[in-house]
Amino acid sequence: MEWTWITFTLLSFTIFNCHCNSGQSELQRSLMDELQEFDNLTWQYIEEYEHDLSTLKVANILQELIDRNITGHLPYLRSCPDRQGIFKIKVNALEPFSVLCDAKIAGPGWIVILKRFDGSINFFRNWKHYQEGFGDLSSEFFIGLEKLHAITYAKNHELYVHLEDFDGNTRYARYDQFVIGNENYKLEMLGKYTGDAGDGLRNNQNMRFYTFDKDNQNQCAQNRINAGWFDICTVKQNLFGIYLEGYFKQVFKFKGIRWDTWHGEDYSLKSVQMMIRPKCACS
Repeated sequence: MEWTWITFTLLSFTIFNCHCNSGQSELQRSLMDELQEFDNLTWQYIEEYEHDLSTLKVANILQELIDRNITGHLPYLRSCPDRQGIFKIKVNALEPFSVLCDAKIAGPGWIVILKRFDGSINFFRNWKHYQEGFGDLSSEFFIGLEKLHAITYAKNHELYVHLEDFDGNTRYARYDQFVIGNENYKLEMLGKYTGDAGDGLRNNQNMRFYTFDKDNQNQCAQNRINAGWFDICTVKQNLFGIYLEGYFKQVFKFKGIRWDTWHGEDYSLKSVQMMIRPKCACS
């Protein structure tokens, strides 16, 4: 860690010994705050990784400093960093908002847009809720259609759907071009499918989003007790459906959390996680 201490000392000396005006002095103080935090983080990491210092990298400490945005002078992230956790991002004209980032299921850089695993959150909600998003990033949630549109229009994104049944088996569906439109939040693009769960979303392409209070003429959302991208009611998945446990009775037909190309239309999955990532991100 001698390198870190020497760097901190040299940078501090340089900052405090240059001739600046009052505005630059303010910047000096901000830089010194960040450098001091960098120094503090270094020693914090040393204590945390004392059992194996070979895993400690200066890049990790720098990334931690960026993620924390110590003085508020650093720009917001535009997408997820290569780390697990909750981070605040800024997309176009939207106010900065927090997102859950996943780096474990399919590599780093994924923004989680839908997470369900225990039925603790009611997903039979109105249009306003789905537009703005609901739930808790530490539990079950949906990110919101307006954010989803802004993110996928700002940059090309891919989609990853992670599914799990009640026996602990997992499957996935990956689409290399995921775009949500502005008008009625239509599912404009899916791109090429890869995976082992089956191409369950294909029938939903080019369909707009519906909720029970803004439904289509077939009243699919109201009758199926769900929400989602559809036109006719015969779609091959229902990730916004009722949380049930495995195979369900006829009265609940089509109403569970389904991915028909894996378990059929009479089985409700244990967990589902939809994630998006900029296509330029590394695998």
